[in-house]
Amino acid sequence: MKGLLLKDLYGMGVYKNALGLMLLLVAGMSIMNRGNFSFVSSMLTMYIVLVSITLFSLDETANWDRYAATAPLPRRSMVTARYLFLFVLILSGALISFAIGTALSIGFGQTGRLEELASSAALMAGLGFIVCALFAPLAYKFGANKSRFALMAVALLPMLAVTFVMPRLQPLLATLEANSRLVMLLAAAACLLLYLVSYFISARIYARKEF
Repeated sequence: MKGLLLKDLYGMGVYKNALGLMLLLVAGMSIMNRGNFSFVSSMLTMYIVLVSITLFSLDETANWDRYAATAPLPRRSMVTARYLFLFVLILSGALISFAIGTALSIGFGQTGRLEELASSAALMAGLGFIVCALFAPLAYKFGANKSRFALMAVALLPMLAVTFVMPRLQPLLATLEANSRLVMLLAAAACLLLYLVSYFISARIYARKEF
């Protein structure tokens, strides 16, 4: 298991310089945007999700699954390691974005926005879990490159919902806003449950897959 996690970590290492540069750019843009430090969370989470998806593409390009099938490890271990790595990666991105946003807020004397930054980081982490939960089973079933297009189609659904459905739910949204902490807890539980269900689906797909 440790070796599988290190494989993904080394694979991600290719992007460490780009990650550092992106963090500097995002921090600079947040400062220029009059203290919109929640921008850090959205951009960092987006980048981490893209890197997560790229890990599947790297495995596919290197024919990793064929090699892994000869290893004396259960197939479920391959899926478990990937999901565990993505879990840690998304949470790390949320914590890093919150830390950067907090440092910038303190530097600009806006300590009253810490709750907003925490909510933003949690929201973007939840979106990261949702995207990875949707993409991973597709990648294991159809391959990473083909699944990119399916993921783009699925991503359009929330956009359509926001455009056409949300305006009609203003009374409900007002009620939810009044109980924002409870809603956040329920949303976090739903995201983690979706991620867990996705794991079992992916493990089942990978166990039956022929390489």
